[in-house]
Amino acid sequence: MKKILLILAIFTTLNSYSQTEKGKTLIGGAISLSGFNQNYSDTSQTKIYKSFGYQITPSIGKFIKDNFAIGANLLYNSTNNTSDYHFTIANNYGASAKTTLTKYGAGIFARYYKKIINNLYFSVNAGISYTYQTVKFHWTSDLPNFTYPTNDPQNQQTNTYNYGISIVPALEYFVTPKFGIRTNFSNLYYTYSIAKNTTFSNNNKQVNSTYALSLNLSTFSLGMYYYF
Repeated sequence: MKKILLILAIFTTLNSYSQTEKGKTLIGGAISLSGFNQNYSDTSQTKIYKSFGYQITPSIGKFIKDNFAIGANLLYNSTNNTSDYHFTIANNYGASAKTTLTKYGAGIFARYYKKIINNLYFSVNAGISYTYQTVKFHWTSDLPNFTYPTNDPQNQQTNTYNYGISIVPALEYFVTPKFGIRTNFSNLYYTYSIAKNTTFSNNNKQVNSTYALSLNLSTFSLGMYYYF
């Protein structure tokens, strides 16, 4: 019996992967895609809405002590939304609207790992981030001699600066000694943003502060990391 237990202990040790020692490096991140299509119609109009976007968040870190790493990450997001309308009443005309969102960001993080069992780790990631976002809006109407109102011009652009702090718990499983799959499952965050519509010259500014503890499935994300 003792020999069997010894063999099992050796087998478990050999198959227990860990790359969270001091001096190790991690690289990785996440890629996400999203899309949505909607067709709507009634007796007065038809509407076709389409949305597609993707986000890339590469990161790199260094373990400055066992189970504790610091690092930096980048962010790029691009999303396009289009809405096409056809009104069967009111002169039987059509209209379309297009919104293009582009976001750039960078941040720093500190991450602590705690081994649960064998190759499964629990970790907590605390980060500070900055993002710059532009939203461009363009709409058209095929009504003859249509004049776009001054308070809602055909082309508009809004620039937003975001500052954020977040704490994100996660689980990470080491599939191999150097490859881990990471899943985030909640988020505690605070963001401060300043937005300005550059279309108008009235020195407009909108300031928002948002804080929340989110525990729903919308916070779930999947990332992959390489350790060496």
